[in-house]
Amino acid sequence: MRDTSALHWALLVALIACPVVASQHSTTASEAPDVDPYFVESSGLASKRGPEVITRNILQDRTGLLWLATWHGVMRFDGTTFTNVTNKEGLRRYRAFCLLEDHQDNIWLGTTGAGVYRYDGKTYANYTTKNGLVDNTVLSMMQDSDQNIWFGGMGVTKYDGATFTSFDAHDGFTSSDVHSIAQSSDGTMWFGTRGALFHYDGTTFVNFTREHGVDIERNSYTPVLIDRRGHVWFGGSNGVFHYDGEHVRHVFEPASFTLMEDSHGQIWFSGGAMKGEGPKPGTSVLNRFDPAAGIENIVVARKQIAVRANAIFGLTEDRDGNIWFGTGRGIGRIDGESVELYRMHARSDSVAVDARTLDGYVGRYQASTGDSVTIQTHEGQLVAEMQGQRMNLIAESASRFRVADDESAITFFTAATGHEGLWASERIWRRLPETPTDVSSRNSAVAARAAGDVLVLRNAMSWGRRTDFENVLAAIGCNYEQRASSAMANLDLSPYDVIIIPGAQQSAYYDDYLRHAERFDEYVARGGTLVYELNGAENSSIMLPGGVTMASHGAIENAILASDHPIFLPLSGAHRIRANYASHGYLRDIPSDALILAVEASGEETRADRPTFIEYAHGKGRVIAACQCLHDQDRSGRGPLMESVISYSLARWWAAED
Repeated sequence: MRDTSALHWALLVALIACPVVASQHSTTASEAPDVDPYFVESSGLASKRGPEVITRNILQDRTGLLWLATWHGVMRFDGTTFTNVTNKEGLRRYRAFCLLEDHQDNIWLGTTGAGVYRYDGKTYANYTTKNGLVDNTVLSMMQDSDQNIWFGGMGVTKYDGATFTSFDAHDGFTSSDVHSIAQSSDGTMWFGTRGALFHYDGTTFVNFTREHGVDIERNSYTPVLIDRRGHVWFGGSNGVFHYDGEHVRHVFEPASFTLMEDSHGQIWFSGGAMKGEGPKPGTSVLNRFDPAAGIENIVVARKQIAVRANAIFGLTEDRDGNIWFGTGRGIGRIDGESVELYRMHARSDSVAVDARTLDGYVGRYQASTGDSVTIQTHEGQLVAEMQGQRMNLIAESASRFRVADDESAITFFTAATGHEGLWASERIWRRLPETPTDVSSRNSAVAARAAGDVLVLRNAMSWGRRTDFENVLAAIGCNYEQRASSAMANLDLSPYDVIIIPGAQQSAYYDDYLRHAERFDEYVARGGTLVYELNGAENSSIMLPGGVTMASHGAIENAILASDHPIFLPLSGAHRIRANYASHGYLRDIPSDALILAVEASGEETRADRPTFIEYAHGKGRVIAACQCLHDQDRSGRGPLMESVISYSLARWWAAED
């Protein structure tokens, strides 16, 4: 009998977004074929060959090239080929969020973590907080009439070509998350932020929306545009507003987070239909406002391009008058009245890493959803192949395998398709940020904080119980912090490995969540894990990271579709969740590669179209969403599902005996 209390590690992380195709056979990384790192499908064709590329901003430079700011870095499109600039030029691998071509024809690239890059046609120069930026996350940029470049992110920074000057609350700028910057003809600067629109006359920052009694506090971000007439347009969760210098008018009701004026003076913005019943769920719509003709709706796609509802970003007009826009799955182009969609998928490298275990023993493995992995010995013996969350063992037992002895090592070839590669350990799963070079020494550091840091966001105990997530966390010795929903606005989420949102909270709680849903989206996308217990939400407008939504619907029975998943192992092979334990709703608009754990059922009939328990990857992180009462599985408040969900979400695996 093996002593399962000892930790036996084999750790590997395969970095993502390397510009070669992932290999799934027994070759070394250097043998992987050299191809373009992205492939493109037009007109919304389906594919399972990699994560779709979220495109936030598009720019056409003076030479006609299109630059794309995507969550897989910066890409360049010459009309035929997409090139990943981030990979090709060796830039730091962070998401690109915004683009700017200045008056000197330099291209500026804003990222979410690496500051900004300036490309002068030959080299890329990097500017960060060390140079004077207020923050290394840059969400917006623009060049004013005096040639100053303004950067927006967690604050505002002005660059005059020599010096960076930052503005904060001491200067009267009391907001954050600056997603949009514009300048009016009189030199006034405008900043669209989280929950507000500010203007700055060179001396004083003024909260314009508060001054004019416009409530946009629910906005996760506020786009702003100054049109050729000098009128101010701004949008957000409450729709689109227009300011003509005297009056503010609410001109469009559905949410809109993108604004652009084309060469004909027409204003483009994203959102739902203005009149009638509106588009069907999953429909993405662009709206074109002509001062003479009013608003025209252009239906772009139904459930073809959006990661989140109406996910259209980064509008731009090219020199031929075509309108380009970013989507949750690539880019789109409007040529006259026709719409062409380009769905882009990331490819990545096969990374071979020698990972010798402490005693020649390797336990269970899990790849991020969508990743493919093969594992083999140095001698070339194929040990296992994995696709998504399922492993097919070629050697040894169905749950484990050994290498020959302490002198042997396992070489892992990962076909990582956009996530964080392979996780591995005997008892605790943990992901490292870099490819380990000294596995043994890194193991100790990882094990020391394996319990993780957890945030529980709740206003009330679920269903009035006194025992809940916190009790389970304490029982397994995990560090955790409990905060109310009022903390969502300003709390830094980045330190937490896992965030848990318990079910059955008051309506005000879910209102707070909706106001700050974008923050949780960004948290997961950057590598965090979100556990969302959705029972009792009773709110069909709840949106999870990646655009997943919930429909309230009580069920008396759920069918477990993945009984071999670690979460369900404590249920000892059960295939049904019944009565009070069953779901209080089902999930919609889920990613195509999501792992569906349970669905609604009635007797022998299962409703595959009504998933109730899912796990899916979003960016570098993942979401576990359950419409069941996890805390109520044994009516004691500490049911087996709750404990297994927590252990699993903490990347903790309690190894079984041989």
